[in-house]
Amino acid sequence: QALEGTYIDKKCPFTGNVSIRGRILTGVVQKMKMQRTIVIRRDYLHYIRKYNRFEKRHRNMSVHLSPCFRYIGNKIIFSIKIFLFSNFMLIIYITMVY
Repeated sequence: QALEGTYIDKKCPFTGNVSIRGRILTGVVQKMKMQRTIVIRRDYLHYIRKYNRFEKRHRNMSVHLSPCFRYIGNKIIFSIKIFLFSNFMLIIYITMVY
């Protein structure tokens, strides 16, 4: 799904020098106001033992959006968590779920 072009992005798994490995995360896009970065929201359930119930929680994550991907609208996406040297974490957008 990557587009051909003349861009330079060292954090892109297709044109840069990072490899795709790690966890695959799913989330809904919240904001697209930064350059080459989007914010996704991940919802999850947290168990409370005292009440024997679950509560809803969420976490916002910043995800790198390479210029080789064209993203339109608020959709559910897949992203990959990549650990680089010295525990620097990079999360990269890879595909969109329709």
